[in-house]
Amino acid sequence: MKAMERHANDPLMAAVLGLILPGGGHLYGGRFGKALFFFVLIVGTFLAGLFLSGFRAVSYQHQPYWFLGQAFAGLPAVVAVLLSPDWRSVRLGAGLEAGTLYTTVAGLMNVLVIMDAAFPVPVRLLINVPEEEGVGPRESYEALKRSPAASGVMATFPSMNVAVQVLKKLSFTSAGPGDRVEFPPSIQGGVFKTSTGALIVLGGSCSEKDRAELRKVIGKHARKTRLFAEGKEEVFRKPWWKR
Repeated sequence: MKAMERHANDPLMAAVLGLILPGGGHLYGGRFGKALFFFVLIVGTFLAGLFLSGFRAVSYQHQPYWFLGQAFAGLPAVVAVLLSPDWRSVRLGAGLEAGTLYTTVAGLMNVLVIMDAAFPVPVRLLINVPEEEGVGPRESYEALKRSPAASGVMATFPSMNVAVQVLKKLSFTSAGPGDRVEFPPSIQGGVFKTSTGALIVLGGSCSEKDRAELRKVIGKHARKTRLFAEGKEEVFRKPWWKR
């Protein structure tokens, strides 16, 4: 079976909405907290630049190269152009330079936000487990430990991307399209995003060869590894200078 991934938006639509309004792509994807955070951060930075410059910072006619970055702020940049005063009627000074920098940084930050909205890191990948079960990493690990025939591992990683790449290195798996990974039906568990990185939980009825492969590959890259087999549990920590 294929690992099932939770993501539910059209990348193109998320990118377009994020370009129109900072945080719009995240709002479309249902990530309301991130949408609000990025909206406040980017629009706040952009407005600070406008006030510093007396609303003169955004001008394609007078600062075309800076405008290329400012334009990625979307709707705030459009409003700034409409509100921009006549440059002949105001004095130029340090406020203009600072305001130009602030508004350009805000626009370029929104480029990164758009990429995050269009290509989000999955919250979790479930392996041979129905998505509707809503299983979490701790619950998966404890459930696997209670099975008398099971053996497995729970390991922490710095990010979801690292965890998925580690899974692809296991010799008894095969990589599917994108970040999907195929496992034999005897293996269950998942990869879960956490506040500090990611967790891999894998277990089931597997051969001694497969268990050795799990320990070798996952243990090499993980910050902390918990292994269980035959009712016994072992914990290994990578030294902090190697994490």
